[in-house]
Amino acid sequence: MTNLTNIIEPCCIQNQLPRLLNHYGSGYFYSNGDWGTQKLLFSVSMLIPDPAVTVLLMPSVDVGFCRYLLQCLQRHWMQALCLCTADDCTDMVNTELAGYADKVLYAVRPNLRVGLYVRYNHFDVLAISGPMGVDNEHLFCQYSYITQCAINSDTVHQLLSPTVSLFVSAAKEQQRAYSPDIKNFLERKWHIIQ
Repeated sequence: MTNLTNIIEPCCIQNQLPRLLNHYGSGYFYSNGDWGTQKLLFSVSMLIPDPAVTVLLMPSVDVGFCRYLLQCLQRHWMQALCLCTADDCTDMVNTELAGYADKVLYAVRPNLRVGLYVRYNHFDVLAISGPMGVDNEHLFCQYSYITQCAINSDTVHQLLSPTVSLFVSAAKEQQRAYSPDIKNFLERKWHIIQ
């Protein structure tokens, strides 16, 4: 029996969560809603080495969170970002991430009711599904996760393929030149080496 817990406290998320994900490969964890998506990303992003692509589905973003995403792009912690929100945050995203327009694909989907964080590169994948609020309002939350050790190419397709449809029309509307990573995402070319 291991001493790993799956109730993730805000004081310990940076230590507890990576150990839990690495140990089991897939499973569940819980939060009392006292940490948000930024803390989650900061805690587990290093499990998938750079360069990596991030796919993020969430209800909304604010200026502070957009600036965190900008910092991730500036420091090359993200090679590309595919962000979809239920609320229309187009002006804020375009303003805050303006210097990285080729590496950011943003879409609005008012009927979005799922939270998802996927980070992948050619060798590794991490997916976490659950509430992805900027602030989770102290609500008891459940998350499911799967990491490379529990993933095969069919699972990668099941994880990412449905999300592509959220972004295709946004990419056509925006008519910009996207980075190869964004193009590969839109063409469902994830190149995960097993």
